[in-house]
Amino acid sequence: SVAPGRLDPGWVREFVALAHREDLQVFALPHLPFPTPDLPVDRTIPLPVSPLEWYAWIRNASGFVGEARHPIVAAAASATPFLSVDTCAPAPLGLPAWFRSTTRTLCRDLGQSERCVPPHALHTHPPRWALDALRHFDADSVSRHVTRARRQILRTLADALGIGTVEIAAHGARGPCAASA
Repeated sequence: SVAPGRLDPGWVREFVALAHREDLQVFALPHLPFPTPDLPVDRTIPLPVSPLEWYAWIRNASGFVGEARHPIVAAAASATPFLSVDTCAPAPLGLPAWFRSTTRTLCRDLGQSERCVPPHALHTHPPRWALDALRHFDADSVSRHVTRARRQILRTLADALGIGTVEIAAHGARGPCAASA
């Protein structure tokens, strides 16, 4: 889930080839408001996608690589391994944007700072590193951080899904993912 032009197609091709060696497929999930990028992946999820379908793609994935905060929150809330290509914040005064990014802050708060890399870092982080990072994801650690930051995570997830509130069953809610307006 990235905007067009953010990822080098050669990097993506190598990532897909490595994923195939592990019997995984790679899908491109739309990153609105941008058009779906033309990436060399197995399948591009077509628009329109409802918010709950979007969440289900992330929740049921073996891993997620993307750039925006909302899908990283969705991945963390569902314990889906993630890697954030952090392009969210502008870079005023020439300072690196990722030092002030809300996505970077989220990853730090989840104890996953190493999973949040600026786009230029992909030149030094090869696809093998990305696949290994997804494979060695500490879901228990992320779940503990999500539990501590439950209210903020649920608020962001509800915003991403376009609903009023979200409660997660593991935390005493009304259902597996019950929503109310």
